Amino acid sequence: MTGAQRPGTAGSIGDPTESSESIGEPVTEDGPGDAQPVADPLASATPEAPRRSAAALLRGGGWNTGAQLAPLAVNLVLTPFVIHGLGIGRFGLYILATSIADFLGTFDGGLYSSSQRYFAVYAGAEDRRSTSRLCLSLTAAVLVLGTVMAGVLAVLAPVLLSLFRISDPLRSEGQFLLRALGIVIALELLRGVFAAILNARQRFAVSSLTTVGQYGVYAVGVVLAVHNGWGLRGIAATLLVQTGLSTLVLAVAARRYLSLSLMRFLSRRDMADFLRYASRAQVAGLSDLINLQSDSMIIGGFLNVQSVTFYSSGRNFASQLRSLPWNAISPAASMLGRTYGERGSEAVLEQFRQLQRWWVQACSGWIAVAAGAAYFGVTQWLGPGFRLAGVVAVVLLVGYLFRLWAGMMTVYCQTVGHPELEAHYGLVSVLVNLVLTLALVVPFGVLGVVGATAAGQLVGSLYLLHIVRSRLSATVPSFLADVPWPASVLAAAVTVLLELAAWPLFTQGPLGLLEAGVVAVPGLVVFAVVLLGPAAAWRVAAARLATLTKRGPDYRRDEREHA
Repeated sequence: MTGAQRPGTAGSIGDPTESSESIGEPVTEDGPGDAQPVADPLASATPEAPRRSAAALLRGGGWNTGAQLAPLAVNLVLTPFVIHGLGIGRFGLYILATSIADFLGTFDGGLYSSSQRYFAVYAGAEDRRSTSRLCLSLTAAVLVLGTVMAGVLAVLAPVLLSLFRISDPLRSEGQFLLRALGIVIALELLRGVFAAILNARQRFAVSSLTTVGQYGVYAVGVVLAVHNGWGLRGIAATLLVQTGLSTLVLAVAARRYLSLSLMRFLSRRDMADFLRYASRAQVAGLSDLINLQSDSMIIGGFLNVQSVTFYSSGRNFASQLRSLPWNAISPAASMLGRTYGERGSEAVLEQFRQLQRWWVQACSGWIAVAAGAAYFGVTQWLGPGFRLAGVVAVVLLVGYLFRLWAGMMTVYCQTVGHPELEAHYGLVSVLVNLVLTLALVVPFGVLGVVGATAAGQLVGSLYLLHIVRSRLSATVPSFLADVPWPASVLAAAVTVLLELAAWPLFTQGPLGLLEAGVVAVPGLVVFAVVLLGPAAAWRVAAARLATLTKRGPDYRRDEREHA
């Protein structure tokens, strides 16, 4: 791969620095054009570039984070209501069913993660023809794959439920939910194609606002289901409605970046090249989900469905906090992909260095404070009987930090065409997790399971760092060198001390969780001051406040560039 070669000027879809005859030729909106030589990939780098990169990353991450506030608000208010309204046994069955569906939904052949990369590269190259053809081919592929998955769940629902200790009165509801989730999987796969096209064009606002509306529908449906005694059948119908509506909205929004006149299926060769790349990405995506979802099924099989409820409450809380910084991953992937499409791999490495430094520092501070406050927040939110869930949240947040540190490096591997390195990381992480989980689940119960998950994330992340630097280049920076250890440790200690002091004053329920979050804010301030220094921390805060309150010419110009 060369940094000076524009993607699509000489090879196949499997490596966008080389193009095939059918989709590689640079295309404008009006049709094929002549390939133009690209200047030195770093020639366009100016002192403004880091600022613009940061602004674009914050914009995209901000929209995604804003969208996540919807499920956070819904879960904050509704989780106690749903647990008590459905009952611990029925709620545990709901978690098991969604875990099974999520697991099966990950068997998408790597199509979603790969399409994000390719659509971003095509956006950088202004190649609308390849975008249209890949969209049509993927739409057909996910419709077939989704139909197969829906059929598998419909047939195997009774068998899957028989593997767990589900009481007979709940089995019929569980089967209905699983069969409905099969259709939801098919819709989610289709939704992902249109979302990838929009994200490649930095149109995160559309996806985010759609997500907000989606969770609004979910909140209304869940309240009605619990209030009217519809149980899991009512929740299943809600999931179908919200997913169908959001898929339709994203399809309409993505239409502006497609051309019907240029749309036809990829050639066999191009589709085979894409699927080769996707198959490697599939391994990485599957291993990540196994780490996140397999624990629920193991706990349900070795312990009981009540233990699943305590585990899932803590895990969902930790996952939501982990997802807040993870919202910047999709904008970063879009940014690196477009840079690769415009200027090649050398420019990507330079941009990656800066992004990883920002990323590791931000994630370290966030998880240090979140882990310090998690136990207190969860136990006040769900009640003293859920202290185990609070411990689960803390342990998983520590484990998720290792995965977060390696997150930007996995995006870099995908962008430069080496998703197999992330797949190797995933396999090592899963192997360590499963071996330790099976060894620890019986003697140590839920805590043994989450401890195994954290250990798997640590070992896998260190292995990824090793293979990237040894197989790609030693010049790829280590994420460990960017970890702000003193600032993180001090922020965590300050947070725990403040939470202990304020704990007797907290109220019970969702308000108590909010109070724990407010008490944790000084920990973030301490982290920023220690990391940046008082003067620099104040300047950064003032600059961000000015950006949010005043949108000047630079902001509007950036908006036009990324539209």
